[in-house]
Amino acid sequence: MKRIRLSLIMMLLCIVFFPLTASAEERFPSKPIVINVGQGAGGSTDMIARALQPFLTKELKTSIIVQNQVGAGGDVVNNFIWKAKPDGYNLVMTVLPSYTIRELIKKQIFKVLDMSFISGIAGGDCNSIAVPYNSPIKNFEDLKLLAAEKSLSLGGTLRGSNSWYASILMREATGVKCKFVPYDSGTEAITAVGGGHVDVAITSIISATQAVENKLVRLIAIFGDQREPNYPDVPTMIDLGYKDVHFSTRQGLAGPPGMSKDVVNIIAQAAAKAVKDPKFKEIAKRQGFTIDPLSGPDFHKWGVEINAQARKYLSKAGEIK
Repeated sequence: MKRIRLSLIMMLLCIVFFPLTASAEERFPSKPIVINVGQGAGGSTDMIARALQPFLTKELKTSIIVQNQVGAGGDVVNNFIWKAKPDGYNLVMTVLPSYTIRELIKKQIFKVLDMSFISGIAGGDCNSIAVPYNSPIKNFEDLKLLAAEKSLSLGGTLRGSNSWYASILMREATGVKCKFVPYDSGTEAITAVGGGHVDVAITSIISATQAVENKLVRLIAIFGDQREPNYPDVPTMIDLGYKDVHFSTRQGLAGPPGMSKDVVNIIAQAAAKAVKDPKFKEIAKRQGFTIDPLSGPDFHKWGVEINAQARKYLSKAGEIK
């Protein structure tokens, strides 16, 4: 009789406590979350991820780790995320149109636009053309003339990146041809041009900001569709008469394909609160990136549109079939 009673008690305990245990296991997040970055430390994407890190930590009440997985212009990090478990603990600070351009120019296992788009963080920023501060190149016309006289080197990030894409648009529209020198991050490219190791560089304005302020480089043109408020005297390529030479960039959070809506929503809501924090806004202003949050679906829609534009221009340039 005692054994029967003991068995009944054990069964009741299992019934009472099992749902609580299951609920605890399903609670998200229950361990640190990693934001993987495909660019080198100090680049614009890395800056945005690290700026966001403490604010997401506060909102999600778990540790957020930023991990650089540099290689092949983002292919390394995208392959990793594509194969990762879709549980929300491995995310990527995705970069558009760069990451989708990699798919256009080289067959890939991953499909960026099939990933789980969570939240757009920064957007509306653009690439810029920089020269050493004391360079004889004072404007874009000087660059055209000098490039016609001799071979110039142009620093940027790897083939398929946003700066590489900008260099192709520039080459096709203006005839300026330079030897492209790839770096792992925009900051490295800016450092190279500031030190006179390359004649010119194309990087995000975010990567160039510190070097401009320190008078290591000067900006002679930008690829946005309007002038930058912080650099009102720097013309756009449109201002210079090249109406098709413009595009903007975005960075945001994405995850492996197949993430649950509940987990996506938890991270998206935390990101939405994080970017509204006054301290985050101060960091963005200081580092030179534009906060422009988008919902996951809107971020994905923008990615589809900018990818179609890149396909059109790269096909015309003969870079893809």
